[in-house]
Amino acid sequence: METDDLELPNDSSEEEENGENGENGENEEESEGEGEEEDEEDLENENENNDEDDEDDEERVSSGKVEEEQASLQPGAADCSSYNIVPYVAALHATSVNALVSTPCSRWLFTGGSDGYIRRFDMFASVAGKSLLTMAQRHPFVDTVTKGGVLMSCWENEDRPLGATSSSTALESPHESKMSPVYALAVHSQAVWLLSGLDSGTINLQTVRIEQGRIIATLSRHKSAVSVLTLDADETAVLSGGWDRDVFDWDLNLGIVKRSFDGHTGQLAVISARPSSHLPIATSPADSDLDSLFGDDNDGPKNGEYKPKEIGQKGESKDAFMTACIDGTIRIWDKRQAELASKIPVTRGVPPWCMSACWSENGEEIFVGRRNSCIEQFSLRNFSSPSRTLKLPAGSLAVSSVQTLPNGRHILAASYDTIRLYDVEASNKSVPFYIVPGHRTGTVSTMLVDPTCRFVITAGGNRGWEGNTTDVVLISEIGVVP
Repeated sequence: METDDLELPNDSSEEEENGENGENGENEEESEGEGEEEDEEDLENENENNDEDDEDDEERVSSGKVEEEQASLQPGAADCSSYNIVPYVAALHATSVNALVSTPCSRWLFTGGSDGYIRRFDMFASVAGKSLLTMAQRHPFVDTVTKGGVLMSCWENEDRPLGATSSSTALESPHESKMSPVYALAVHSQAVWLLSGLDSGTINLQTVRIEQGRIIATLSRHKSAVSVLTLDADETAVLSGGWDRDVFDWDLNLGIVKRSFDGHTGQLAVISARPSSHLPIATSPADSDLDSLFGDDNDGPKNGEYKPKEIGQKGESKDAFMTACIDGTIRIWDKRQAELASKIPVTRGVPPWCMSACWSENGEEIFVGRRNSCIEQFSLRNFSSPSRTLKLPAGSLAVSSVQTLPNGRHILAASYDTIRLYDVEASNKSVPFYIVPGHRTGTVSTMLVDPTCRFVITAGGNRGWEGNTTDVVLISEIGVVP
């Protein structure tokens, strides 16, 4: 190739290009300067908005609105006429499920069984259908149950003798630990740690997120199986009840008993904190003191009815809670009082038995499941007799679990034959309930309604007492009927 054929660039074209590049550079510098000014203004606006948001957050925290926002009910759940409950998920266990708890966000679901294992399920993945049941597994259930529970992990509920190190495992010292059936569970709101009750009366405090199942501390005071565990709202204390008829209030920071609540006459079945309410608690007729046989109207019986004596304003805080024993007696306690606040005895003609009891949504009434296919409703204004008795069909047998719903009108009643959604206000009708499909011919140990009232979780188990079980946990979706 000859050099004459090559095209050489002109000097003038180079100067023009350099001039254009210079002008572009000046424009870019100007635009960058303007962009920096705009960024500074945006940062100032963002800081102002953040300050306003922080002020709003402080106001919401001080007014208690944060908890309401985190656990808001689904629209219409509080004032609906009824609910439509349909099961979709079945978590098979092949053992009696005695304990069932979940985090407030309903992400993690924990179950405890008679086989001595604690299981952790991912409820979101289960509801989303990440695991499906086979045709053989779907056979015992209704057609809507097609999804299986997503099991994330499981570990042994170890019962270690006093003096065993918390860092030792079953593989390192197999002779020092044994498996214990799980009768009670309580979990931290963020699933950081978990409490489990043992058959020997010990309570294990163990990790969940990191080195799950590792026992951090043991609480020893009960002399028999721990059947109930209920955390306080601040999660620094726990109420425990057992088969030894004792109830203890534990300080979780120190690992000691702050107080014991004595006087129970049966194995503990329920410990439930009272919802917020301004209605004072009435004393039971047995605790009233009549000045004379014909005393004042305010003191003695009037027209065959007992007029209760009120305990000032001591029943309207979170310090009030209820205990129910398997012998059918219900007691109401106040942590600020040294003595028993009130007692609901067994009604005449009713079998002395109770496996489940719950508060109403407003904290002014108590629903008690009985062995003779009925649910007794007591008002805090008068404990002398039930204000209402909700009767189930004669073949329903014992009512093993009851749970109220947010509209204050319906309750879930689990008897041996099935689960029913009972309309309390329509109790005078011929059929005031409808059957919730799922469990058939088995004792239901626990029913949980999530804080948003979108799901209800039911567990089949006898809690170590009596009755056949379905050995399954069902997750049902709650639909609102306007």
